[in-house]
Amino acid sequence: EILHTPGVRLFPLTYNTQSLLGCGWTEPRDSGLTIMGREVVREMNRIGMIIDLSHAGERTAIEAIEASQGPVVISHANPIWWRETKRNVSNTLLEALAAKEGMIGLSLYPHHMKSGADTTLAEFCSMVLKLGERIGITRIGIGSDLCQDQPDAVLNWMREGHWMRPDPNSVRAKFPRQPDWFADCRGFNQIADGLRTEGLSPDDIRAVLGENWRKFLQRALKPQT
Repeated sequence: EILHTPGVRLFPLTYNTQSLLGCGWTEPRDSGLTIMGREVVREMNRIGMIIDLSHAGERTAIEAIEASQGPVVISHANPIWWRETKRNVSNTLLEALAAKEGMIGLSLYPHHMKSGADTTLAEFCSMVLKLGERIGITRIGIGSDLCQDQPDAVLNWMREGHWMRPDPNSVRAKFPRQPDWFADCRGFNQIADGLRTEGLSPDDIRAVLGENWRKFLQRALKPQT
């Protein structure tokens, strides 16, 4: 979850469950950003770290956006109006993100998409255009959430960590199959073709497929003086 690319510091406040900083999206009650979370947000702003709210609960995410002096990201999720799951993002949260000049990376993980692995390229690209009309195309990138060639045990470890006792009667989680148009990173070419078919301009296609992220990171990765 932490991106270690040289010069890029991206950090999630939570991962699914409650942390010392805030609440994750799987918790039944979202208690919001904690006192320690507010201190961490302030320090992240000071040293130039980017706050990632992908796995946060909605109240925690909105309070983090309000507390942050700089823009934040939701690096891999989709609008909840496209796929009804708490892991995706409400209009309220999208508007708060855009108002703070933040960005969302659209997820290609099947559980976040309209029809799962059967989601079509046209459905995905149509969603990109509709979202662009709502929050601006410059606020949109791709955050594929692609877990390629990982064993299912990794998924269970990510969900349960080392502290949860596995339920022997529960069905163990498995990575879902990817849609055929994005089985690996070569699928970016197909997304470009799909966006072109939907009528997006060449400049906007380049923006969504990487230029928006580049410009955002150049703006955001500056420590406060």
